[in-house]
Amino acid sequence: MSSPNNIHFTFNVWKTLSFILIVTAIAYSPFILDDTLSPRFILTALFLLAFVYVMWREKKSLTINFTILSIAYLFFVFWTCLTSFFSINPGVSYFENGKLILGLGMFFISSYFLEQHFEKFLRSVFSSAIIISIILAVVIIWQASALKSFDHENLYAISGLNGHKNLASSFLFLMLCFLFMAYFKESGMMKKYASVGICINIILILFLRTKAVWLAFIFSAFVFVTVFILRFIFNKFIKTKQPILSIAFLFIAVNVFFIFLLNPICYKLIQNNATPKLLNKIISPLMDIERLTVWQKTYAITNSPFIGIGSGNWQIYFPSVGLSGLWRAEDLGVSFQRPHNDFLWIMRESGLIGFNLYLIFLIGLIVYGFNKYVAGNAKSISIQHVALYFLLGFLCISFFDFPKERIEHIIWLNILLAFLHHDVKSNLPLKIQLKSRAKQFGIFILLSAGLVYIGFLRFRGEYFTREMYNAKNQANAFKIIQHGLSARSFAYHLDPTSVPIEWYIGNAYSNQKNYFIANNYFKLAYKQNPYQRNVLNDLASSDAMLGNTEAAISMYTEAARISPRFDEPKLNLASIHINQNNIIAAKQCLDSIFHDSERRSRYYEIIKIIEKQRQ
Repeated sequence: MSSPNNIHFTFNVWKTLSFILIVTAIAYSPFILDDTLSPRFILTALFLLAFVYVMWREKKSLTINFTILSIAYLFFVFWTCLTSFFSINPGVSYFENGKLILGLGMFFISSYFLEQHFEKFLRSVFSSAIIISIILAVVIIWQASALKSFDHENLYAISGLNGHKNLASSFLFLMLCFLFMAYFKESGMMKKYASVGICINIILILFLRTKAVWLAFIFSAFVFVTVFILRFIFNKFIKTKQPILSIAFLFIAVNVFFIFLLNPICYKLIQNNATPKLLNKIISPLMDIERLTVWQKTYAITNSPFIGIGSGNWQIYFPSVGLSGLWRAEDLGVSFQRPHNDFLWIMRESGLIGFNLYLIFLIGLIVYGFNKYVAGNAKSISIQHVALYFLLGFLCISFFDFPKERIEHIIWLNILLAFLHHDVKSNLPLKIQLKSRAKQFGIFILLSAGLVYIGFLRFRGEYFTREMYNAKNQANAFKIIQHGLSARSFAYHLDPTSVPIEWYIGNAYSNQKNYFIANNYFKLAYKQNPYQRNVLNDLASSDAMLGNTEAAISMYTEAARISPRFDEPKLNLASIHINQNNIIAAKQCLDSIFHDSERRSRYYEIIKIIEKQRQ
């Protein structure tokens, strides 16, 4: 973004910006299920709304400079939002799309500040990173002090302010990037604070033992050392004179890897797990069999490979390919909400179209950045070097985890991307200027206000879902229905385990023996998530209760297909077959059950009695 003249802000913009960056990284609410995601979403949306409003009040117009890379990023976000119209559950998409829009907004806001107030903006960012790192360190140390031992499993009780140990570690890595940038650029007390922050962050990252983050360090260091050696040997590392060719090569290579190679690699690693080979010994510490299985099943989702299944809808489609091989999902009820690989996540939800738009942006940024800074003549490390190496490391983390889920990661990653884009844009082809006037600002204001509203609906939904859980524990059907109805909105239908809110309401009505209304809510739940095994099982039971036997058999069969170790639908099917005197089918259902139970034994006894009577 650019403007002919600097804008005169009516508030201290740098202190306000620092405050926003800090708050959106540490804000939380104890009254909802995910105590950090929705509050930070709402605060970031409010910041975007305030920024657009101030721009409108102060200038009435704003010139946006686009390059071929920022256009690719813009179209990636636009296309991903568009995929909501193709998805099973558009409501789930609204919040996910909102996060992408907030990231894009932060990218352009950062671009504006970098162009108009480069030094002040970076100083504000650096000071924010130092303060955030100190706060995170205090929280992590406090959480660690409550642990009896520091073995790997106990460390998962440490979540920092990021909801998960691995996310806390990856965010520390992201903060470390800006601390190093501050160390190499600033002087005086800022440099000293940055050096202290660097030491603390590195110690905490080592302590948390997140393998993906350790690998990110190794990968970044490997690239750094490789470039250093090439410079030392050849004195001057030759610049790529045709960066477009490099971009095309990497673009094709990444596509070939993700489309044709990664899935067979996962299959080989899973097959060879019993007798590990050298490749397994290297890779298995990073990728356990469960994660590899999740990746393989992500590839098995063949719906709409080009256009995508819709933002946020991976969690819905994932069980459709079956949960066999994931014993935690089948026996412990663990719900997978993400594939633990941001690139696969994007490729499935946004399709190959969205995936490649994102690749154009990232690969172009890396190639032009490498061409300008790493292959240049500079003999000392610059902040551009630091940003580029840490971006490569963060992409490595994204290959094994899911940082794109969290608001604080999105904000700071987009600041990093904006910084790199700002420094290479003079070398980029295709520059377009678009001037936004008062009418266009109205659209931006409405969009920002809409994001605030989406965040509020999510917050309210999680609050009442939490209350609904409490009512469920107390077996209070009336309260379950009341809180469930309050939680629902056009943007909130699924709880954090992908179970529709309507399923809880349906069970509450069923407990009140109001089977007709219960059936209607189970049908609504099925519409929201047609591959959730409990929804299928209970809808089938409701249909059977109302005499819709054929529909019940179909639903029970589908539930058993999705989760072969889930006994309930097979027991229910056996009951129907016994009532229909179809003893052979009933025995087949009982024989396929994985766990012994009193109910299974009772059905076997009934079958024996029927067989004796027939003799």
